[in-house]
This record gives sequence, structure tokens and C-alpha cells, in this order.
Amino acid sequence: MDEELDAGDIVLQRSTTVGPTDTVTDLFHRTIDMIGPITLDALDLIASGRTDWTPQDRSQATFFHKRAPQDSHVDWSWPAEVIERFVRAQSDPYPNAFAEFKGQRIRILKASVSRGHYGGTPGRVFIQEDDGMVIVAGPDAWSGKNKGLRIERVRLDDGSEYTAAEFFPTAAGTSPDRLNKPLSRDLPRPPTVVRNARPRTPVRGAGLLLRSVRVRARSLGRRPQPV
Repeated sequence: MDEELDAGDIVLQRSTTVGPTDTVTDLFHRTIDMIGPITLDALDLIASGRTDWTPQDRSQATFFHKRAPQDSHVDWSWPAEVIERFVRAQSDPYPNAFAEFKGQRIRILKASVSRGHYGGTPGRVFIQEDDGMVIVAGPDAWSGKNKGLRIERVRLDDGSEYTAAEFFPTAAGTSPDRLNKPLSRDLPRPPTVVRNARPRTPVRGAGLLLRSVRVRARSLGRRPQPV
């Protein structure tokens, strides 16, 4: 130890492998089991009179602010691989990664990266795959080249838990359901309505609805031709 926080020399250091499905809870229990043996071995080294400890390289250190509840909120513009690790990094008993769906918060207990590639709007509840529901994810989700996040199990604020099949509707891709849907004040404003316009027979084509209107032109003092 020295005058700075966590800046003293390293007496003894050991590591553990992080597997592809390990959660923070798995790592907690694994490292807890290492505390006793490494402490006894370090005390033996100190008692032996050794002083050639390993200085810490502060340039390799990372620093994070104190976590707040909002820090567990999922950002669907992240790649699915990052979100999947984000979920595993916040397993029980720690605050889980969460999102909003139809006005309620859902805590994501188990998720994986989809097998298929899915495109669209990040956060869109899209399609069932195996035992999970795929959510569109990624900064370039529009390209259709990204993997999605396959949610497999969720928990609500009342403590009830559901599998993806129980919680999400089937064929969700046919509906506009999204996780973390923006508030109404964040939605685009509707187009300006032209008043005093007389709509005529609509003409349908290529998915567009065109309307021919007569507009009263006060400044010209005459009646214009239909547009």
C-alpha cells in the first residue's frame, strides 16, 4: 500500500479465464475461492523478507465513475455481441441490464447473439429464433448485415419472470413494437397541413397517394390551373 488508492506494488497476482458464457456472478464465485489461497501465499512472501514487488503500470489502468441505475439501460445501437456481454456483466444479484417495452421495464436475465442476420430499426422486436425473440441491434442495423440480440428470459419489476415465448407476442416483426420506444415529444413532427385546399380524385401509384388540389391564389387575383 502507498499514499494513493490502489496504486501500491503487486506482491502476488493470479488470474482466471473468462469463458464465452460466464456471467459476473460466475466470476465472483470463482475469484472469491481464490482469495484465501492467494492471501496466505502473499503473506508467506512478505514474511520471507522479499521486497522486489511488481510496480503497477498506471498507464494501463482504467477508471470508471460510480454506477447509477441508468447505466444498466441497454442501448440498441450497440452491436449485439456487446449487448450480450453487457447482459452477462449484470447478472443476479447485481442490477440487471434493462429496457422498456410497452410502458414497462423488463430486466434481461438471459440473452445470446442470434444465428441469423437481421436489419431494420435498432430496438425492434423482430422474430422468434430457437427459444428466444430477436431484437434488431447495431449502429448500422439498416444494412441488414448485423446479428441481433436473442432475448431468452426476462423479469418485470414485480419479480415475475418469463421466457421469451411467454412474454413476447408471436410474429412480432409484423407489429411496430420496439424496446426503448422514444417518447412522443421525440417523434418527428407531422407535416404542415395546407388549408383552403380542395382535394380532388386521388391517384394511387407506387405506394404513394397523390392528390390534385386547387389552391386559391389571393395574391395573383386569378384562378390557377390544377397542380
